[in-house]
Amino acid sequence: MYRGKDGTFVAATFDEMGIQIPYGKTGQFKTFCPECKNSRTKQKNQRDTPLSVDLNEQIANCHNCGAKFVVDKGGYLENSHQKKYDRPKPQETYDKIDSATADWFETRRISIDTLKKLKVTSGTQFMP
Repeated sequence: MYRGKDGTFVAATFDEMGIQIPYGKTGQFKTFCPECKNSRTKQKNQRDTPLSVDLNEQIANCHNCGAKFVVDKGGYLENSHQKKYDRPKPQETYDKIDSATADWFETRRISIDTLKKLKVTSGTQFMP
């Protein structure tokens, strides 16, 4: 068992992580968390089962301490948690301001140089 960069516990089986799976259990169920089971002090809290286990996805999540457990399916941490971000393409710039727009700004004492510095453009836009 090893701990990944994001804090997720990764191992070959749930037994290796200390998570007990009842015989014949399938799907999703709740059980004791091996990380925080011994740190719970009150009698009521000791009986609580905060670890949600999903046998179909081979993952488990503790709702008390926040620990995450994953059964390694081959390269879990290297491939599945790295998001790929694409840089947005720069939009076309329009240096021209039509005369009606320039006249409208001139009536409000805003010069064309100010419009160019602030990158104000004019154009038609379809808005349904």
